[in-house]
Formats: sequence, structure tokens, C-alpha cells
Amino acid sequence: MRIGFSGLGRMGFAIAERLMVSGFELAVWNRTKHKAQHLVARGVSWVDSPKDLTERCDIILSIVTDDHAVHEIYTNANGLLQSDCHGKLFLEMSTIKPQTIHGLAEMVQQKGGRLLDCPVSGTVVHAREGQLIAMIGGDSDSVEKVKPVLSTFCKSVNHIGPIGTGSVMKLVLNMPMVIYTQALSEALSIGVKAGIDLKYMLELIMKSPAGINVLPVKIPVMLGETEEVSFDIKGFKKDLLNMISTSQLYEVPAPTASVALQSYSNAVADGFGDLDWGAIIPYYIKKMQNSSK
Repeated sequence: MRIGFSGLGRMGFAIAERLMVSGFELAVWNRTKHKAQHLVARGVSWVDSPKDLTERCDIILSIVTDDHAVHEIYTNANGLLQSDCHGKLFLEMSTIKPQTIHGLAEMVQQKGGRLLDCPVSGTVVHAREGQLIAMIGGDSDSVEKVKPVLSTFCKSVNHIGPIGTGSVMKLVLNMPMVIYTQALSEALSIGVKAGIDLKYMLELIMKSPAGINVLPVKIPVMLGETEEVSFDIKGFKKDLLNMISTSQLYEVPAPTASVALQSYSNAVADGFGDLDWGAIIPYYIKKMQNSSK
């Protein structure tokens, strides 16, 4: 089985490495070739365009930044859909709007191929360890075909429903976490202003019912002890925009998401967009401290 992969960001690179060591015949493309050098040095094939991935591979995976990047990689002059797509299966793993996925699925079908939306939940560390959670929207036959591929970097492969439902499920998973982080920022700001030590508060919350699973991993970032980036603040801003757009699509009010979006937008505007999302905590606390001066 020949696998094509596009999008060698932090998560994409970790997934591509898992595919490589699992023995698949792998070809990669990325907008910046230097990100593929480590993979190519270990026997992975480099191609010059997304179109070449479609020509050479049976299953093509992509994971890129946002809806615009997805559209470009499929439809530009050397895009994935500029080659014969008959018999090809595309696995779109980016976290994007379900509306984008539906439009993309129609274009792929018109070209003779099949598309699944398959965003994943987890961090770069989970990807390296093969512990991601996959959420798939699409037909059952295609899901069965990609399971051996997904099992190389996922501990759980879940067929959610028809096309688009994988993307909705990813937003459903992310929405409580990003809103929780906003609430945590507000709560900790109150505690800091009352003179309580930030580390003490975080450790106590972690031990209490108010803690969530990811909190112990993120405490070093929240305390400014590490600059490691698993997923950045501007990425959460993008996800929040998609969450709010999707809530409007299904006519579900999302006022708490709108409040969180304002905080993340402010952080990006203030130059914090490339930091790990856990850094929203010290950013918000400092902003609240400065506001009272």
C-alpha cells in the first residue's frame, strides 16, 4: 500500500515518522522542503507537488493549518485533485469546518476519488507514541481500508458517522477544553490578586474534581517553566472560530466560546500566538494584573 502524506508541521511530522517506521511505502510533500529532510534521509520519498502524491499513492493523508490551506492543497494548479483520482482515497486530518469538508467531498467524488474527514485528538507526544484518537466521517468501506494506516499512530479509531461528522466531533472535543482554560485563567487571576501562589493553586486544582486530564501535563507551561509547544495559541483561536461557525450552522448558541475567542484573539494580537496554548494562563493573569495599575 503506497501512502502519501502532506503537511509536516509538528503533528504531521510525528505522524509521518510513525508511518515510516511502520514499514509503509511513504511519499511526502510539504510547502517547505527542508522539513522533510530527516524523513528523506531515512528512505522516505519526496515528491515535488501534491499532484504527484495523488499520482504515486493509493491513500493520501493531509494535515495542514486551516480551511484555506486545505482548499489550496486540493485545488491549486498542482493540487491533489489535478491528477487522476479514480481509486484514490483521501484522508483529511486537519481541524476545519464541516462545511469545508462537505464541499471538498463533492469535489473529490466528481474526480472519481473518495474522501474521509479524520481529525485526531492528542498532542505531538501522543502522535510519537501512537496514542492519538481518530474521529472519522465517511463511508464504512473506506474506514475499514484506512484502519491499518491509522493504527500506526492512533490507539483508538472511531467511525463517527457520515462525511463531516468527524470534523464536528473534533470541535466537540476541543470546545470544552478551550473554554475550561478560559475559566481557569479567570479563576487563577482572582487567586493571584488575592495573594495566593500560582503553582500552589494549580497543584491543588489538579488534585481536585476541578482538574482535567491534561492539566498535569500543562502546569509547567502555565508556570512559564518550559517553552515547548504542542499546539499554539493561534491554533486554538482558529479552532474557536470554527466552533462558533459550526454552532451557528446547527443553531446552537455558544456564548462561552465567544468569550474565550476574545481572550485568544487578544493574545494573538499581543504577539503570543506562537506560544503553547497553556501560556494563555500567565498571559491572562499578567493582563489582569496590569489592568488594575
